[in-house]
Amino acid sequence: MARSSTVISIAIIMLLLAFAPSIEGKLNGKHNQSTGCTCHYGGTATPVHNFPATYTPGQLYNIQITVQGGVAGAQGGFSLDVDKGAYSNNGPDVSFQATSATHTNPTSRSWNFDWTAPAAGSGPVSVSLATLAADGTNTNGNDAWGTT
Repeated sequence: MARSSTVISIAIIMLLLAFAPSIEGKLNGKHNQSTGCTCHYGGTATPVHNFPATYTPGQLYNIQITVQGGVAGAQGGFSLDVDKGAYSNNGPDVSFQATSATHTNPTSRSWNFDWTAPAAGSGPVSVSLATLAADGTNTNGNDAWGTT
């Protein structure tokens, strides 16, 4: 009797799993992931940015994020955290959330937005960036990522 109830329980669990929604990647970006994503594996992509090495307090900078290397193709993404200053002018392919910025469209490997440096006396700014070069197959096995 115990064996048949175990078999029935397993069959019910399998049936429920078959109807469970699948877990999807975040094609429209993911905030607060500047340490990277180990679910993507297949190589290394180099993140590139033009944040200033030293900033002028209150100055507006046009920031460009790009992905270099990695895998062939044109798809990619990024997740950025900057602990001071303010984002603006995100355009259609970048999203901001507090100190985080990310891509909203995976069909690019380059993004632009503005960043205003913090006020005088704010001290050093921490910039943490992860970029992804995707192969466009909607799987994660051949994608490449890197951090800086």
